[in-house]
Amino acid sequence: MMRCARRTVQKWVQRWEEENTIQRKKNPGSDRPALIDIVTEANIHASVESDPRLRPSQIVASLKLICSKWTVQRCLKGIGFKYLSALPKPDISEDQKAIWLAWCLARQDWTIDKWSKVVFTDEKTFQSFSTGNVKVWRKKGDVNNSKAMDRLNSKLYLEILNKILPSIDGQYPDEIYTFQQDNCPVHTAKVIKNYFVLREVEVLEWPSYSPDLNIIENLWGILAQIVNFIIESLGKPKNKNDLFMLVDSAWEIAYNKDYISTLYESLPRIMKLVIENGGDSIKY
Repeated sequence: MMRCARRTVQKWVQRWEEENTIQRKKNPGSDRPALIDIVTEANIHASVESDPRLRPSQIVASLKLICSKWTVQRCLKGIGFKYLSALPKPDISEDQKAIWLAWCLARQDWTIDKWSKVVFTDEKTFQSFSTGNVKVWRKKGDVNNSKAMDRLNSKLYLEILNKILPSIDGQYPDEIYTFQQDNCPVHTAKVIKNYFVLREVEVLEWPSYSPDLNIIENLWGILAQIVNFIIESLGKPKNKNDLFMLVDSAWEIAYNKDYISTLYESLPRIMKLVIENGGDSIKY
């Protein structure tokens, strides 16, 4: 089955209705045959939908095309894509603010003790080299696609859960804890939901576009600084294993129980601030 985005099909239908053909137009004055047919175009489109960070040369290699990277680049521009800087986190819409306002109102009376039974989770990518300003293929008005940011899938996530949940269970031997995760498609996949039901793990409701309420986000900046300091002092890791050991060592340095306790203690105040701000992001 050919991977094809709905927008591509809609474009084909429109092209057929307007031109009675689904073939792309040649450049004016050019007698050369098109190097990219409609099927190849669809596969190129699917590639950047799957991973917007792909460079044209990578697309040529992965699809085993016989054209140049410049031809792929022209193809992508022809169907509306531009190689642009990845957009920052989008502003929270009024509807999303209302959802988060209601979420915080429902938890404004939670005590620090109740919050301490919430296990927060998050993911962050570390690289052994600096990529500078991240570029992605996107259309006008598109925001960052989570698929461009990580390679996590439900199978890998299950493996991670199987490793960490026994440890979490050990931290709460006689208590019921609540597991927090964002609602990216991997986390909300049916197999993951069934897994939590089977394990009798309560999952915290977490709407989209959190106004920076995940307390782990406060640790990422500290961890990144330590990682960068180690790299500047000792040099870049040579492979994936070296990178893992580096980040693991940095985490041991960054991890501070007193600081984490302070983050948990701040949550009742954070609920109040978000409520006062109408569900919008806050600075804390």
